[in-house]
Amino acid sequence: MAAKKKPTQKQSLLDAMAGVTGEMQTNDNAIARVSAIAKTQFDAAVRVAELEDELKKAKDTLFKISTVDLPEAMKEAGLEKFTSTDGLEISVSKDVQCGIPATRREEAYEWLAENGFGGIIKSDVDVIFGRDEREKAEKLVEQLRKKGLEVTFNQSVHAQTLKSFVKERMADTESEIEFPLDLFGVFPFDKATVKPTKQRKMKA
Repeated sequence: MAAKKKPTQKQSLLDAMAGVTGEMQTNDNAIARVSAIAKTQFDAAVRVAELEDELKKAKDTLFKISTVDLPEAMKEAGLEKFTSTDGLEISVSKDVQCGIPATRREEAYEWLAENGFGGIIKSDVDVIFGRDEREKAEKLVEQLRKKGLEVTFNQSVHAQTLKSFVKERMADTESEIEFPLDLFGVFPFDKATVKPTKQRKMKA
C-alpha cells in the first residue's frame, strides 16, 4: 500500500480553518469590517503557506541538481571545472552532511574525549537558585552539588564545528585513529557550484 502523502502547509491550514470561516450575516458595519479583515488575514496566511511550500520544493530541486544531476554530468564529461558559453563558471567540490544521532550522543562524546578531540564539545552547566540566593550563585561550580543545589549538565557540539571536524578527520588519511562515520551521521557527497563569470557580471 502506498504511503499516505503528507499534506502541504496550505492544506493543513485550510483543514484547520474548515467550518470556521463562514461569512457573518449581519447589518452591523463594525462586525462586517471584522469579518472582512479576518478574511483578508486568512487569505494572506494561505498565500504564505503556498509560498513556503513552493520554496521548500524549489530548495529540494536545487539540492538535487547541485548534488546529483550536475556533478554526475560533469563526471561523465570528465570535467572538474568548466565555463559555459553563456558565462557560467561551474565547479565540483567535496562536501559532507553530518549530525550526531540523538540516541548515540553520549557514545559520540565519549569517542571524542577518548581520542583527544574533547575540545570541540561545548559544556553548559545550569544551576537553579531562588530569587534571594545571588550570593550562592557566585560560588564555584564544584561546590554546588555539595550544597544540595539542583545542577543540570549539558554537552553539545556546534553544527559548523562538527562539520569542520568531520572534514578534517576525513582528510587526515595518515591518522591511525579510525573515524566512525556512522557514529557522527556522516554522508559525503559532491556539490556543484555555479556562478557568473566577471564578464557576465559586467554585462548585467
